[in-house]
Amino acid sequence: MRKSTLILALVLISAIALHAQEMSDSLMQAKQMEFMQLQMPGPEHEKLSKLEGDWDMEIKFWMAPNTDPITITSSGTFKMILGGRFLEMRSSGKFMGQDMETLHVLGFDRRSGEYTSTGFDSQGTYSVSAEGKYDAEKDMIVMYGEDYDAYWDFTQQYNFEVNMIDDDSFTWAVVFLDERMAQGQDSFKMVEIAYNRKK
Repeated sequence: MRKSTLILALVLISAIALHAQEMSDSLMQAKQMEFMQLQMPGPEHEKLSKLEGDWDMEIKFWMAPNTDPITITSSGTFKMILGGRFLEMRSSGKFMGQDMETLHVLGFDRRSGEYTSTGFDSQGTYSVSAEGKYDAEKDMIVMYGEDYDAYWDFTQQYNFEVNMIDDDSFTWAVVFLDERMAQGQDSFKMVEIAYNRKK
């Protein structure tokens, strides 16, 4: 009797372990499928792809709040890279009489549901980055970033605000939020770039 009970218990334990293994394998397979889907471009990347092409740029710089901006012009060429996962935004022009090149890589992280931006230019050896979601109330993409300024020993805090007007025009603003850069205001828009597709 004891032997039969022991055998039955072992059979039940084996069945439970097998079922648990099957559930685990099924869950693992589902997770793998989900991860593979997140690796592929989604509808947000399709929207970014509409910005491919050549652009005229009007760039306004405000040196301080409540002042007139300095306005310069530039041009850019945008293209999707890495299998349609990121938008490479290259531009060139002159600023204060000097040649300047910029490179931005704009993407959308499907894991976090946030847009991402990393930028470089020929005026420095560092990069700036930000990430954030589409803000329905403002009807724009708002990406938050921080950058430590080793020279002045403080951390800049800023938003990149991208307003997609239509397929042929959009704006990109840099709005500082930290006390030092905002210069006594809650926020200070230091840069605004108006993009218009070349005809």
